[in-house]
Amino acid sequence: MNYNKLFMNQIISISFPKELLEKANKYIPAQKRSKAIVKAFDTYLDVIKKRKIEVELGSMYDNMTENEKQELLAMSEESLVDELSKSL
Repeated sequence: MNYNKLFMNQIISISFPKELLEKANKYIPAQKRSKAIVKAFDTYLDVIKKRKIEVELGSMYDNMTENEKQELLAMSEESLVDELSKSL
């Protein structure tokens, strides 16, 4: 992600707890703090997105019949064998 381009698009104001800012001041140079905050927020959003996908996949799996689950397992085992054979 190009964080410089992101900063040019929109500027916002955020309030943080004093203790959190003290930690940031201790570990992150002032000129890099905005980029660090954007990167942390971006990482957090990626985690949320992945967790949502996991929940959706879990729900889909829970709604599968036993036959569908067995078919999925067989396909994943075949895929794994294919990948292993390519690496040998």
